[in-house]
Amino acid sequence: MSEWEAYDRIDPIGRRRNEYNMAHLISTVVNIARTVWHGKGQALKLTTPEEFVPQWGLTDYQPQSKGRTMEEMKSIALAFATSHNKAIDKERHRLKHMRNSPPKQKGLHQ
Repeated sequence: MSEWEAYDRIDPIGRRRNEYNMAHLISTVVNIARTVWHGKGQALKLTTPEEFVPQWGLTDYQPQSKGRTMEEMKSIALAFATSHNKAIDKERHRLKHMRNSPPKQKGLHQ
């Protein structure tokens, strides 16, 4: 049994390995989102998988800083929806214009 425990310390197996794999995936997704949407002039803070590995059995758990307020989240969602809707309207206008204009003929001079 001690051989397996030693091996597990070097290359984790079981639940702990699965938790780390999931933490690695979450960290990657968060880093992509932060890279795409971080504001210009702001420092980009990337995460590590260790930040997302569950710490089971800790009694001194302290939640991290409070996130955004409900009003901030509403404002962000509204800004995203407005921007998205503008892009959709622009694309619809472009497609409508394409359908209504006659096809261009090559090589014919009128």
